[in-house]
Amino acid sequence: VLVCNTTTPGWLKSDRQYGDFVLELDFKLPPRGNSGVYLRSPGEGNLSRTGMEIQIVEESTWESELRLDNRTGAIWQIAGHRESVQKPVGEWNTMQMRCEGDVIQVTLNGTMVLDATVAEYVRPQSGFLGISNWQGQANGTEFRNIRIRPFDGREMRVYNQTMRGG
Repeated sequence: VLVCNTTTPGWLKSDRQYGDFVLELDFKLPPRGNSGVYLRSPGEGNLSRTGMEIQIVEESTWESELRLDNRTGAIWQIAGHRESVQKPVGEWNTMQMRCEGDVIQVTLNGTMVLDATVAEYVRPQSGFLGISNWQGQANGTEFRNIRIRPFDGREMRVYNQTMRGG
């Protein structure tokens, strides 16, 4: 289990860049938890804008502040959805993100919540993947069973080590 145990903002970055891939992970949020997964990030600047961020937010306590494009499973400020299939605080959720060209698909707890084409947005076609500690609000968020399968003929990489960090 990977646990964010700091209120210091930051992100955990992949060791290489990815273009087209499937990324799967489980996450568990604390009350008011706010995290995300950076996709195709160049690794500098505002990572949600220079790449893309799939939002992970504890929806029940942020409900009055949520828009369609900042719900869990949405591409932050690009594409959103109406259906909430997030499990309650303290329960594990499973998310799959598929990036193939300009098509981004997100499945949350077995339900496809997003199937978007992002061609009109200027975003890189490859970059780093990362887990966000947005403004320190991911403190207490847990991740497990992180798996990456690039569409480049390589084997799926599994990250399931016990780690702690911001």
